[in-house]
Amino acid sequence: MSATPETIASNNGERLVDVGRGIELCCETFGDPADPPLLLVMGLGMQMVHWPLPLIAQLVDRGLYVIRFDNRDRGCSTHVQIAPPTPSRLVTRRFGADQYTLEDMALDTVGLLDALELESVHDGQPPRRPAAAAHLSAAAQARAARARRLRRSHARAADRDRRARRRA
Repeated sequence: MSATPETIASNNGERLVDVGRGIELCCETFGDPADPPLLLVMGLGMQMVHWPLPLIAQLVDRGLYVIRFDNRDRGCSTHVQIAPPTPSRLVTRRFGADQYTLEDMALDTVGLLDALELESVHDGQPPRRPAAAAHLSAAAQARAARARRLRRSHARAADRDRRARRRA
């Protein structure tokens, strides 16, 4: 049966997913989880609802399992109570210790993939200059691989700490 813009509905509605480090991301999934997954990344400052349902319906019709989500500080996802960096800090790239970075947001995305039990996904990003898109895609893949290694390492360290506290 073909999905149409009028009939496409998310699998479980919007839901909050704990991605670790005190962050919950709001996400929605569409289509058959057995199909190849496609992660729609809206980008900074936009909510997942800006991905049009007719587009999502077409992607599902083409045999994809579609996931869209809100980054932190957007939509129903966790809002961090931190003042944004000043223009001079943005220019000099000197951020306070309490500021989060693009790498933190990449870790959020990796946490979402882990929570949804997805090993890998295609990433759908809004169009941008080709060179920038290729760079961001490569950076995202490298960060995702690093994030998975860090997550596993942190989980092992946390387990050791819990065991040590129990013994004490």
